[in-house]
Amino acid sequence: MGVFKQTLLKLSLLFLFHQYPARGMESPSYRQVGVDHRPDVTVRLRTVKNGLGLSGVDFWFTGMPRQPQNLTNSLKIAWRVDRQQRYSWQVLDRHSGRLITRLIASSLNLSGSSLRLDSSAHFESIPNRVSFVPRGQEDADLIATMDLESYLLGVIPAEMPIEWPLEALKAQAIAARTYALFKKNENRSASFELESTVLDQVYRPEASNTGSKELRAKLMRVIEETKGMVLVGKNRAPIAAYYHADCGGKTEEASQVWGEEGKSVGTAVDQNCPFSPTGKWSFELDKKYLSMVFQKIFSHEESAQLSSVRVAARTASGRVRVVTLEWNDGRQDTLSGHQFRRAIGFSKLRSTQFLINEGRVGKIQFQGRGYGHGVGMCQWGARALAQSGKSYIEILNHYYPNAKVQKFEFKSSKKL
Repeated sequence: MGVFKQTLLKLSLLFLFHQYPARGMESPSYRQVGVDHRPDVTVRLRTVKNGLGLSGVDFWFTGMPRQPQNLTNSLKIAWRVDRQQRYSWQVLDRHSGRLITRLIASSLNLSGSSLRLDSSAHFESIPNRVSFVPRGQEDADLIATMDLESYLLGVIPAEMPIEWPLEALKAQAIAARTYALFKKNENRSASFELESTVLDQVYRPEASNTGSKELRAKLMRVIEETKGMVLVGKNRAPIAAYYHADCGGKTEEASQVWGEEGKSVGTAVDQNCPFSPTGKWSFELDKKYLSMVFQKIFSHEESAQLSSVRVAARTASGRVRVVTLEWNDGRQDTLSGHQFRRAIGFSKLRSTQFLINEGRVGKIQFQGRGYGHGVGMCQWGARALAQSGKSYIEILNHYYPNAKVQKFEFKSSKKL
């Protein structure tokens, strides 16, 4: 074979390899999108009371043409509804009660440095750009705005121990980044895009500043080495990259948990979960207690008592799909396994992989395994895969077979 033909053959093979790599060796593809560099996300941190205390420095109130001078570092923020049903805000010196500024607006938006919520019990650090959105006269949502990568600094250590293997942490970072972008697309018209709790992803502003210097450096490395990497589906949009603590041996389809709201990410068989400390569990509940719980849910009278609770149907993964409640007057009620788990309590009934047995007199026993909804990446499984030498790409391929990792290189839409 001539030199020219040999060179042509090598180039052809190289082209094919890059176009069709082995699934386990696949590298992230790259794509530029015309959005601002480091997109922002909005996160509801918590609900606050009227008259809350706020500390910090360099306060700046958005929307005020004239900024108050010589702001103290301890403020009291209050609001009331005026006669025109508008929200009237007052910012006062917390110690002297001196009025600093007034504003009529649907929300109060401010920025500053070293912001903290103050109460008689403790100080709570919060991000440096926040909004207070009233829910009425007494309460308001505290919503933080931050760039996506800064958000991940508070999510990753809250969702997975930084002491865990690097490749598992990288998989976690990509799943969390993807989920955030998915929710950002889904909640475009809402006042916030993400909850800071298990309802979405746990976010703790102070999480990135805890632990040793080495662990903080490890967290920064995880963020930097996965920067911009996202799981995308066939439509090239970020998927609903759900994840959970322990799948108990097999992951679940999203539609089996959330119905039509769920987005399929694929399922996986996982033998690594027995390493989880929550691998197996059991507990008993009093029938009278269960009766009170479901009396409220189904609006039954107090005299109604449960005679039995049984599993009526299971999903392909073995999780409880339907639970039937039988009452002493002959009535029956049904609810999904996810609804039943929510009613009992997510931390108590750790998953929908459970059996129901008659316990001691007047009690019902629950025996189960796993922890969480079971959809998407199993965190304990990811840990075991990383310990066995799997890369973060291989881990994500395993748990999200309907997606692939793509790197978004965010570029500014502004002309230079």
